[in-house]
Amino acid sequence: MKTDKKEKEEPSRIESIGKNVSFASMMAKVGFQVSIFVGILITLLYCGRIGYYPSGLTLGDSIFFLGASLAFAFVHSAFVYFLYCTGIVISPALRVLQNIVFKISVRGNSNENNTKPWITFPELKSQHIMEILVGLLFFIVILVVSSFD
Repeated sequence: MKTDKKEKEEPSRIESIGKNVSFASMMAKVGFQVSIFVGILITLLYCGRIGYYPSGLTLGDSIFFLGASLAFAFVHSAFVYFLYCTGIVISPALRVLQNIVFKISVRGNSNENNTKPWITFPELKSQHIMEILVGLLFFIVILVVSSFD
């Protein structure tokens, strides 16, 4: 009888997970469409505020605008990736700093039940070697650029 209960519970658990995934997918689609609408609305309001509505746009102008948008998106994505890699490089220092701050905060706290830090960093493994190399390179770039002040 216990196996029958488990078999009955398992499909309902899988169904609930499937419902959650489909709901999240639907919300992502709706969020994307709403963000497009809000972007168009902001553009139209801006054009109205400055009193200029572009007219006579050609296909070439539209393709140029799309190319400029894609270039910006690529540069932004690369910059975010470089910052992510730099974060991986400095995470060992953050781990040490986290332990120091945690020990100080636990010492001052009257509740001694807290034995684990609030944030735990995942262990660095060999699969992170590319991110570490890119992060080191970007960290060096940051240091060189900041020294030009």
